[in-house]
Amino acid sequence: MDDPENRQDVPPDAVYDQGEPPVIPPGPGTVSRISERTTERVVERTCAWCGTPIAIGRRGGRPRRYCTRSHRQRDYELRTALARRERDRQAGTARAADEPVREVVERTRVRTVVRTVRAPAEEGGADTGDRGGQRGQAPPEPPPQGRVDLRARAVTGYLRQIEDAIAARRMDPRDHRKIYDALVGVMAALGRAHPGGLDALQTRRR
Repeated sequence: MDDPENRQDVPPDAVYDQGEPPVIPPGPGTVSRISERTTERVVERTCAWCGTPIAIGRRGGRPRRYCTRSHRQRDYELRTALARRERDRQAGTARAADEPVREVVERTRVRTVVRTVRAPAEEGGADTGDRGGQRGQAPPEPPPQGRVDLRARAVTGYLRQIEDAIAARRMDPRDHRKIYDALVGVMAALGRAHPGGLDALQTRRR
């Protein structure tokens, strides 16, 4: 449509209102009113979930908000989940989104102390060195037939022989693990028998 200001039939005294078509005073051979109409339509919008541009056609109906059905479903699930969470928060059964997660940590410290008490060295057998024990003692008497001598002198003598055999490499290294496990078991049994430790036992003996 031609610009009304450039038309020859529009008198110079026509009144132009802001945002309105010009109002022309009536007169002979003149136009009393000129109307204009401006229309708009959405030609493109972005997906409400991923932001992908969506072209809008000229057909009627409401423009699409999502590029795919899956994005519409995801947005629906998110909106409904946020609404449920807000209802639970107001009811006091859910925390706020900016509230930190609190944890209660239980700390357990286990301390294992293994003390090795060296018995006085006994002279005899393969034990020829002075290990700070008493010397000149007679070797333990052999146990009765069919029984194991569990007296301290006999047991410590066996341990000394085992120690010397390991030091001299007279024992098969493949047997070291078995001996080690057996000694660990003995130490554990001593710990259970004396909860206060062998130091407490020595204190009581004094």
